[in-house]
Amino acid sequence: MGRAVLARMWTPGTLARLAEAQRLLDGLGYRSRIRVPVSLEHAVHQWEHEYDRALRRALVQEALAFALRLVVARPDSGEDLCFAWRRPSGDPAARASEAEW
Repeated sequence: MGRAVLARMWTPGTLARLAEAQRLLDGLGYRSRIRVPVSLEHAVHQWEHEYDRALRRALVQEALAFALRLVVARPDSGEDLCFAWRRPSGDPAARASEAEW
């Protein structure tokens, strides 16, 4: 389950954005016990060796809850798992956006 979640969470684009965020945090002098992953292999290594059971469970629960409640897969995404973020249902822009689907 964890590997499937990681493969969806840590796409090449996501990893590139995380690397940029890590450089920014480093520049600000912020240090964290766990660094952002630089590759899917690094993320799997962290999952297997650095994350305790509670953290792994929390990541899976959060990823599943987020996927089930807040995102919708784009029908034209093909092989790539691409998400479009939904606005709150009362937002007029959300209704217009959903009508486009």
